[in-house]
Amino acid sequence: MPPTRRPWQPCFPRARTQVDGTLELSDRTGADLFAFGLATPATLTIQMISSDFDANLLLYNGLGQGLAGDDDDDSACAVAPPNSLDSCLTLALAAGNYFLAAGENNIGSFESEADFLASVTDFMDNDFGILSAPTLEILGFAGFEGGLSDPDGGAYTLTFSEILVPEPGTLWVLTVSALGLARLRRAGSRAR
Repeated sequence: MPPTRRPWQPCFPRARTQVDGTLELSDRTGADLFAFGLATPATLTIQMISSDFDANLLLYNGLGQGLAGDDDDDSACAVAPPNSLDSCLTLALAAGNYFLAAGENNIGSFESEADFLASVTDFMDNDFGILSAPTLEILGFAGFEGGLSDPDGGAYTLTFSEILVPEPGTLWVLTVSALGLARLRRAGSRAR
């Protein structure tokens, strides 16, 4: 019997957004799927923490092409997660829509639910890191690499953190303003 899929769960990261979720034992796919959008380009850190299972992340662009995956590596993360079994990615993303699969140990990307159920080899998995180019394959389903499983299930927390980087022109204005303020202070102290 095929698993019942929950609809995409929207979340909208700006500065910092936290989503608390639960992988249901009855789902048997080992993954939850999320959709989010960015109105402007951003450098985003996505971190998944769970004390109940080995956390894994897969990220896709709005077309469903794979962009990145992490399972315990964390080398692609600006801030290391607290537990070695947690997952984290930091990526510079263009404005647009994205999909995120958050799951338990060894999740993969499949072109269809039929491929998942037949245990066809996944086209991207959580050990891929950040890809140099999007996959040619399109996401149809995300779940445990071996097909239906008996996941541990349990609670998790996803945190989306935008890394705010000033525009180069803004840095120049801030530097010039700071130098001007320092000169005014010096001139003011001489006048006394």
